[in-house]
Amino acid sequence: MKECVIKPDRIRSICMSIVYLILSVISLLLSLVFVSSLKVIPALIAITVLWLVIKQLIRYLTMSTSSRPLVRITNKSIELYLADKTYESIETKDIKKVQLWRNKRYLKLFVESPTVSHPSHFVYVTITAWFNHTLLDKYSNDFINACKLTHHYVEIIDK
Repeated sequence: MKECVIKPDRIRSICMSIVYLILSVISLLLSLVFVSSLKVIPALIAITVLWLVIKQLIRYLTMSTSSRPLVRITNKSIELYLADKTYESIETKDIKKVQLWRNKRYLKLFVESPTVSHPSHFVYVTITAWFNHTLLDKYSNDFINACKLTHHYVEIIDK
C-alpha cells in the first residue's frame, strides 16, 4: 500500500490569517489610543488581546505556508501531526481502537494506543474543510480504506 496522506485546508488557514491580521491592527490601534490617553487597565487589556491575536496569526500563517500533513498512514505506522507542532507515530500493531467522528464541517480521527503519551491513551486530529465539504468524504474514505489494509476496524460516529 502506498501511504495515505491527509493535508490541512490551506484556504481556511489563509482566511483565518487575514481575519487575525485585521484583528491585530484593530487591537494595536486600541492599545495605542488607551496608552496615549493614560487609561492603564484598558491599555493592559488591549495589549493582552494584541498578544493573543498575534499568537493565533502566527499559528495560521505557519499552517498556510507549511507542507506538513495532518495524517500519514503507512503499512507500519500512523503518524498524527498535532497542533503543538509535534507528532505521534503509532505502530499499527500497537493500535487498539480507531474512531472517526463525522460532521458536515469536520472529521475527528481518534486513535487509541498504549504508546500514546497522553494519559487517556487517545490521540486525535481534527480535519476541517470550510469551502470543500466533498473533500471530507474523500479523506474519510481514504482513512477507512487505509485502516482496512492495516487490518483495523474503524468505528464511525456521525454527529
